[in-house]
Amino acid sequence: DASKGAALVVVGARGRGSAFAVLLGSVSARVSAHAHCPVAVVPERHGGVETPPEERAERGADADTRPAAGDGRWRVVVGLDGSSGSMVALRFALEEAARPGRELVALYALELPMPIDDTTLDPEIDAAAQESWKGTARARILAWVDEARRANTENVPVNVEVVTGRAVDALLSRTDAAVIVVGSRGRSRITGLLLGSVSQSVLQNSRVPVVVVPNP
Repeated sequence: DASKGAALVVVGARGRGSAFAVLLGSVSARVSAHAHCPVAVVPERHGGVETPPEERAERGADADTRPAAGDGRWRVVVGLDGSSGSMVALRFALEEAARPGRELVALYALELPMPIDDTTLDPEIDAAAQESWKGTARARILAWVDEARRANTENVPVNVEVVTGRAVDALLSRTDAAVIVVGSRGRSRITGLLLGSVSQSVLQNSRVPVVVVPNP
């Protein structure tokens, strides 16, 4: 297994949708599920993002100069849920965002409980409750980030984003990301159980590169 001695394995994917899911099942998802190191899956039609100016200056003439996404920022987006797998992914994402000109977006999806009878729910109370839940989630995420930082990542700029809805939808909407980082549950013979529904869905449908970080 070449991944045992590698820092990162990179594999390509030919497209999205049901046919892509079959391809992933045979190659990319299997590699992501069983590798001993992080695995990057790059969609075939992904044009790349521009290397930040600070990093281009550091790397010189060989730096990548492909078009930047959106406002030109090089964003690493990591999905968090508080699990041990997502904490491993957070540490990897901080390392990736530690280079000059990069930033980290720590994304948490808050799935709100549905009221039994929404006709009796006061919209103002509902909005206040949501803001309270989001505030609690932000504080929790900041604590996770502080816990995950190391000496070389203590100055990485981190934007915390708490959104309502499904984690899969929140991550897939981040087409402005240079890369999306997700965790896995550990190596297993059962790929679907290993990757989890969120990681698997993001791999199958993302328009930008996805890195799956194994949980030792």
